[in-house]
Amino acid sequence: MASKHLLTVIFLTLALVAAAAPTPAEFIDELEQLQKVLSKNPFKYSIVANALQRSIKQLKKLPDANVNVEFLSENTALIPTNIALTGVGIRAIVPKLMGDLIRFNVIEGMYSFAQIKAIPVGGKLPTQLNNKPLMRFKTQRGFLSPGTTVALGPPGANVLTWAQIDDPDLFKGQFIRAHGVDGVLKPNGLI
Repeated sequence: MASKHLLTVIFLTLALVAAAAPTPAEFIDELEQLQKVLSKNPFKYSIVANALQRSIKQLKKLPDANVNVEFLSENTALIPTNIALTGVGIRAIVPKLMGDLIRFNVIEGMYSFAQIKAIPVGGKLPTQLNNKPLMRFKTQRGFLSPGTTVALGPPGANVLTWAQIDDPDLFKGQFIRAHGVDGVLKPNGLI
């Protein structure tokens, strides 16, 4: 039961502190839109959708001054699938490290799939985790046709530690972009 609410606590932790543009109401509205998109595919994204729904309920109870809209605003979230989250052993992750794990799966800046794909192999994208970058890889795995996906991971990653964007442009909002990925990206040395 405690792990069920772990993601909710993490989203809330990352969304608290200072306010900035957009307004908290606009930010929460966009989070609700993202949650609805994720809910349309419950077999793939229900874990994140449910955590986001619980977080939104909590955010609505807070004074605007306590809502940090900078967490996802003007950024690109890499949303892992249910299989990826259960495969990484999310229940075994120390809650203190969960925040870092989530920040590593948020790219600074709004990137469409085409923009990420245009980054040369070996190119890096900054994340919200102390500027630890994600690197673009050439190799891909699975059944997807060559050129239809992009592999991302920490520098020096191998096939076991990077993830592919397998649901590109999952959500395109005014303040948030999201892509579905087939793995949970973990920074070197975190887990």
